[in-house]
Amino acid sequence: MSYGNQYKTIASLLAVLVSWQSALAYTYVSGDDMALLKKSNPSHMVLPESDILWYPQAPFANWEKQNESYEEASASLLYRNTHGVLRVGPEDFDAELDSINAFEESQGIPRSKINKLKSGIGKAYVADLSIEQIADLLLEKYFHFGPENVFILAHPTAEQMESLLDNNFMLVVPVNTFEVNNRYANHATYHVMPIVGYDERSFLSLDVSTKKGFKLPYEKNLLLQSIRNNSDRILFVDSPLASLTAIRNRDMMAKIDTKAQAFKTELQSRLRTLPESRRSEVLLKINNALLAKIASTSLEEKKMLFKKFHLIVAAERLQKPVQEAVVSGSGSKSTGQQSLSENR
Repeated sequence: MSYGNQYKTIASLLAVLVSWQSALAYTYVSGDDMALLKKSNPSHMVLPESDILWYPQAPFANWEKQNESYEEASASLLYRNTHGVLRVGPEDFDAELDSINAFEESQGIPRSKINKLKSGIGKAYVADLSIEQIADLLLEKYFHFGPENVFILAHPTAEQMESLLDNNFMLVVPVNTFEVNNRYANHATYHVMPIVGYDERSFLSLDVSTKKGFKLPYEKNLLLQSIRNNSDRILFVDSPLASLTAIRNRDMMAKIDTKAQAFKTELQSRLRTLPESRRSEVLLKINNALLAKIASTSLEEKKMLFKKFHLIVAAERLQKPVQEAVVSGSGSKSTGQQSLSENR
């Protein structure tokens, strides 16, 4: 094989590895992400029971005012329980629901539900919010979660929900009150609620629709079937309690290590086939290509590319000291015995 073709082969190998990335943040997650979770929580609860903040959506039994605030109450409990913003009284919680409802109206959410008060004055409520709307409108826009920290899992299984809970992710799920046998609901209606744990038979909820909703159990199969009938999606977030982004990063780095080792082995093998006079030139070109790529990438990509950059250093140690080496991030040349490792 000619030197030119040999270099092209090495360059092609490099191009594949430089372009390889592991996704760090998506709104939607997959079963592959769920496979990264390890069951290591014997209590099967997101938080110790004494640490969980919970109020019903009508903390003063003011159901006429807060009759449709279950999405807002669920989002508030998710935020406060996962981010250590726990200690609010019922007055503050009730005021927060009013604030969220006003915010929704300011965002143009249609006022489609009318509840007739005993006084005869009509109270309009905003429309039901889907899981995606809760993520976008309430968590990202109202509570200021970054979009990379709000996750939606489609087609969840009981095992996946259990794994998320065991890894301290609080869930928000959509259901129909009739389908899950909510004995406190007087009619069938769309509903969402946080899930904070599970036992052998049931998932344990913070059901905001009743004053008896703290750790209210719902039979697993009924809950899952109702989730499937109501968009088949559940929601969870990154928080100080648990971070899917951190779990993904750990998995990404393990994959990088595996790919990097394969890259190192093949690079070393191909370099050995080149005369020493060509090795320096080839290493220099590859090194410059990596440095140029690093300069134009995000922080997370930089971490991956620096790993590959260091492999160039490892490959260089196979040969005698080179006369040409990169001495700056711009790729300028210098004579002497300087090693590529000075660019670390």
